[in-house]
Amino acid sequence: MPAAGHSGFAPTARSLLEYRLRGLPAARRLASLYGSRGAQFPWEAGQLDGSDATPTFASTGWEEQHITPDVALGFWEYQLASGDPQFLKEATWPVLRAVAEWIESRGIYTSRGFEIQHIMGPDESVPDTNNNSYMNLICKMVLRAAVRCAAMAGAAAPDSWTQIADSLLIPIDARRHVVLPYDRPPAPRDQAYSLLNLDCLTVHDPPLRTGGSV
Repeated sequence: MPAAGHSGFAPTARSLLEYRLRGLPAARRLASLYGSRGAQFPWEAGQLDGSDATPTFASTGWEEQHITPDVALGFWEYQLASGDPQFLKEATWPVLRAVAEWIESRGIYTSRGFEIQHIMGPDESVPDTNNNSYMNLICKMVLRAAVRCAAMAGAAAPDSWTQIADSLLIPIDARRHVVLPYDRPPAPRDQAYSLLNLDCLTVHDPPLRTGGSV
């Protein structure tokens, strides 16, 4: 990410984040409507207050919830680039805290780990998947960022955030050592196999190492 001093970077990035910050109260209301805690940013947000503006006929409105950690990651990367202490306390930390709370309430613990079920990833041709690898990886990144952000803001992060980040289930083909797009996808040669998933994370240093480990 370019340094905050680069021409045009800081005001453009900040204005986008300030728009999302204005929508934080609406995101909190939306999370509550879905039975979750924290804040859930809508897939399509209104221009004035960030209220959910997704057409009711579009399943992306309730399925494509990866927009929520996407927004949080944007705040965190801006914070790392800008080092703005005021923005940290007034914007980055409130947003990351709310999104971490949402992630915690959105998933469930099973014998496999912490799972996020019934979700749509960036590939909109594949609805209603369990443990979408993009979603779970970005949630892992945001939870770890929220723990660091809390320390920077002089706050205490719940131990549960680290525990969830460490146990988030990433579907991996153990034989081929590759990350799968989601639980039980079709064979890679199948035309329905999702190819539009992890590409979206390649510029964000996802927590993956050679061999498919996390």
